[in-house]
This record gives sequence, C-alpha cells and structure tokens, in this order.
Amino acid sequence: MSHAWSRWLLAVGTITILLIGACTNDDDEATATPTAEPSAAATATATPTEAAAAAPTETATEYPLTVRDLLGREVIIEAAPQRIVTTSPSAIEMLYAAGGEAIARSETSAHPDGVAGLPSIGPSYAPAFEAILELGPDLVLADASAQAHLAEAFDGALRGIPVVFIGAVAYEDVATSISLIGELIDNQDAADTAAAELGTVLEEVQALSAGETSPRVLIMNGAINDFFVALPDSFVGNLVALAGGENVAAGQPQIGRFPGYSQLSLEAIVEADPEVILTITAGPPPTLAELVLQDATFADLTAVLDGRVHGLDLEVYLQAPGPRAADGLKELSALLFGAD
Repeated sequence: MSHAWSRWLLAVGTITILLIGACTNDDDEATATPTAEPSAAATATATPTEAAAAAPTETATEYPLTVRDLLGREVIIEAAPQRIVTTSPSAIEMLYAAGGEAIARSETSAHPDGVAGLPSIGPSYAPAFEAILELGPDLVLADASAQAHLAEAFDGALRGIPVVFIGAVAYEDVATSISLIGELIDNQDAADTAAAELGTVLEEVQALSAGETSPRVLIMNGAINDFFVALPDSFVGNLVALAGGENVAAGQPQIGRFPGYSQLSLEAIVEADPEVILTITAGPPPTLAELVLQDATFADLTAVLDGRVHGLDLEVYLQAPGPRAADGLKELSALLFGAD
C-alpha cells in the first residue's frame, strides 16, 4: 500500500470513528479507457462550518466552495448542487456512492439500479452539450480518465456551468473521487464512510495474500488473434497488483490504442508461462476465456492445464472503474488465492 494511500486512509478512518450513526448509501463504451492520469490530490479549500447541535460530529460544506478536481483544475461551486448531470458510467456510480443523485446519465450508464431510466446525454466519448444545457444543471461531473481531452470543450460549451472531473485509473482514485463528490454535494461524512470502506476491503484482501507466493498473471483484452495485455498501470492491472498477482507484462512498453496496455508475442507468453490468465471480452460470445481454453497454441500453459483461465466483468474492470472495484478486488483475491 502506498504511503499516500495510507495517510489518506488514516485521515478518513479517523473521521469515520468519530461519526455517530453515519451510514453508507447503496450504491463505457467498449473503448472507454484512460486518456490522462487523474491526480489523487483533489482538494477543497472551503472551511467546514460548525456542526449542528443535534449532530455534533457531522461536517458541512460551506459555499461558495473552491475545489481542485482530478485534472488539477480549480472549480468554484456557488451553492449546494441540486441538478447534477453525469457524463460517464464511472461518474454516476461514484455520485451515488457518495449519496447523491443525478438528473441525467451517459448513454451506457446502467448502475446503480434505477439510473437507466434517466435522460441520456449521449455517449461518453461524444457528450451532447446542447442536451446538457437544456437540462439546466448546476453541476456536471465529467470523467478524468476517459474525457480529459474534452476538458476545454466542456468549459466552452457549457457556458459557466461548473464542471468537475472525477474518475479513476487506480483503485485509490475511486475513494478520492467519492470523498470529493461528498464535499461538493454537502454529504461529506457519508461519502468519507463509503470511501473508507474501499480502504477496508483493500486491507482485507492484502491480508489474505500476505506471505503467499504471487502467482504469475496474464491479463488479456480483445480477441484471440488480436489481443492486448494489461500493464500494471492500467486499472485492472492496478487491481491485480493490489490483490497480490505478479503481472507477466510488467516492464513492457505501452502499445496500441488502449493506454495502460501492451502486446506480447506467443513466444513471450509461453516463456512467462502464466499461472492465471484473466480475460476481458468486449464483443459477443464466445468469450476470450473460452477461446483461450480451446486454442491449441495456449494448451501447454500452466494456467490452461490447471483450469485457471477466467473472464472478468467488462464494466467493473474496464468501462466503468468505480465503487464496484471493491467487489473486483475480492473476486481477484479469490481467483488468485482461493479466498472466499
């Protein structure tokens, strides 16, 4: 666990211990991949006001609020947002994890339950700015990992509506984003509790792998004859590393259209002889995992011989990195070490 994450978790954990009766709310496109690395140092400069006497340990957001989002942009929020538009699956899941609600979603957003019925503002890779304006939002939550290249377009098209970029290219970014959203919507304590739970899951998972030999892992995304392998700095690669796996693609250069991905020749894969193969399938059946198990060129790999070739959820590990990553970490722990 990084020192930065440890310090953040300690701070949030201290707040969580002080909470009385705090509770956690329930909780993209196939090419939605990181285009810029979010900063885990998102901050807010407003000073919390005195808590109400009925709930002396609760904090409240003071407006106007100036925040620094995950792209390092300073954004002023004049008043508590009431009409929030989200522009990616990750953004809407993080908003609801922080205890908020949206009035609109991106085209493929389907989680948490109920959001699929919200108005769509188009695909994340090409949001319809006019549709957003017609909804009259007082806050837009954009995706720092998938829409960073659109930052100027957002600011120019939305005519003064505050746009805050949140998102995740690493597990710790999820907690950072949820906590930041909690301050934006004046729900800091509940959001911090939800964020701290992500840290608790990480500690539990890493405790299970402590002292264990790290299995060699190959992470594949694509088709049997045209696949990329996830590097440690991809979102899924970060989760595998946190769960205790050794990525056989570590040290390879980034190659191809997916940031955080590379390519390995069959010869290199055979030499690495992964003990576990994890696959992500974006297209229709058969799945990449099924194809690997059926392909003679992979037949002698330890992972295939031992039946340790597994498909991963497309949304959780690629299209919508967000709060469900905690479940993803638990799943990876089970796949790598046989944990429950």
